[in-house]
Amino acid sequence: METVQVLHIGKYFPPVPGGMESFLADLLNASVRYDLKAGALVHTHPEQPPLIHSPCKGLYPVKSYGEIVHTPMAPGFPMALRAALKKTRPQILHLHLPNPSAFCVLTEPLARALPWVVHWHSDVITQHSRTLALTYRFYRPFEQALLKRARSIIVNSPAYLEASPALTAVRPRCQCIPLGIDPQRLPAATPTALAWAARQWPAQGLKLLAVGRLVSYKGFDVLIKALARLPECQLVIIGTGPLEASLHALIQQLGVSERVSLAGYLDNDTLGAMMADCDVVCLPSVLRSEAFGLVLLEAMHYAKPVVASDIPGSGIASVVHEGGHGLLAAPHDPHHLASCLRRLASDSALRANLGQRGSQRLQSRFHIDRHLEKLLSVYAQLVPGLARKQP
Repeated sequence: METVQVLHIGKYFPPVPGGMESFLADLLNASVRYDLKAGALVHTHPEQPPLIHSPCKGLYPVKSYGEIVHTPMAPGFPMALRAALKKTRPQILHLHLPNPSAFCVLTEPLARALPWVVHWHSDVITQHSRTLALTYRFYRPFEQALLKRARSIIVNSPAYLEASPALTAVRPRCQCIPLGIDPQRLPAATPTALAWAARQWPAQGLKLLAVGRLVSYKGFDVLIKALARLPECQLVIIGTGPLEASLHALIQQLGVSERVSLAGYLDNDTLGAMMADCDVVCLPSVLRSEAFGLVLLEAMHYAKPVVASDIPGSGIASVVHEGGHGLLAAPHDPHHLASCLRRLASDSALRANLGQRGSQRLQSRFHIDRHLEKLLSVYAQLVPGLARKQP
């Protein structure tokens, strides 16, 4: 039986932080265990350290000189795509969207000769951004052309598929496969790391942790407003982004600077220590740009309960329901968010029960191997004779 070579087209790769990036790294590493040959063509990021290499040794970085409207400026991407196709000779192209560079496959003859799998991580959400709404008019025709030609489209949840206007015309070719993580990627918390993490909390009280880029759709302003109503809680937000100054100003305005800390960027080991030491993980996002919430799976690994936003048309609610490890709050509503957090703050037994339930369900529902097993079925429809090795 044949072993298939797959070339992934991604946006970025660790150590660039983000759910798409972490998922792609986990997927490449898991492919090795399944004896699946996989490589990835991705951009470098001018503000991040050099790319790490996956054990599959198939990472092809393309130099980026910055971003314009969330789009990496990488003029060498078309040539790098052709070179990667010639070197790897893949039987399948796996395109991770949104990513404008992936549109290069539309005009590359070597790419057009292959079957395409599109991994639909998120719609381009233009709400609250005039610039994005304008640029999406130019982006959408290429997006639709790529979807029209794709043999299979993978969506992370039925709720997202149902709500996505971009996928309306291609729903018969869409398959819902929830994301997964590789727990081996997440570091064990050593006593030294835990001692360090314990010193990072700004005050006393229930330890709330939030992780993500400091951008509007993450809803960190809503979370900070909720904390103003919760003197029994303290909060650390990990991440960087354009809203850092405005969030600092909000913290000062609400008088919660002694209980709320913006920790900036943390590497994988220190982030893992903070996750292990916290009491609750919060995901207060407010838009469908948060399509799934990979941090919810990472919280499962560390047996932490979560409070997340119940965003209509997002996959967040399905993750929390399937994981059984948290509470859902109304998006944009600091009062309801505070109520959910207060419930966990006052009930240590509930926190422990939710955390343990999530830890138990990670392996059966959201391990990267569960995702890859379903993904191999998609590949098998495109390449007859695909080997179905179990790790």
